Amino acid sequence: MSTSREDIAGALSTVSVTWNGVAYPLDGQSIRPPALAVWQAFPDWVSAVWRTRCIVERTWSVYVILPAADPDAWASATDAALDSVRDALIHVGSVTRVEPVSLVVADQSMSMPALNFSLLTS
Repeated sequence: MSTSREDIAGALSTVSVTWNGVAYPLDGQSIRPPALAVWQAFPDWVSAVWRTRCIVERTWSVYVILPAADPDAWASATDAALDSVRDALIHVGSVTRVEPVSLVVADQSMSMPALNFSLLTS
């Protein structure tokens, strides 16, 4: 059985990030929400590679949106979220990398800081 978007969203929904002394639960979504908000998290499918006739390996970009107050907020929120998000994702796949990104908001007039976790699943 392959890992689905819903499986990834479910794993993300188990995460609570403690930042600035407050616990923030992640809002795990199976697709990118139309309106982005802080502490939302969702997967985007990137690619699939067939390892055998029956085994396919999928790569996902899993995004976690961070507070956008200032660079200090981004850095401290990143530090607070890294391990807890990775620990949740390893139950559905293999986390190979995480990097900071900027997600463009729907109206394209602004962007929001986020983490992009590369996740391999079968």
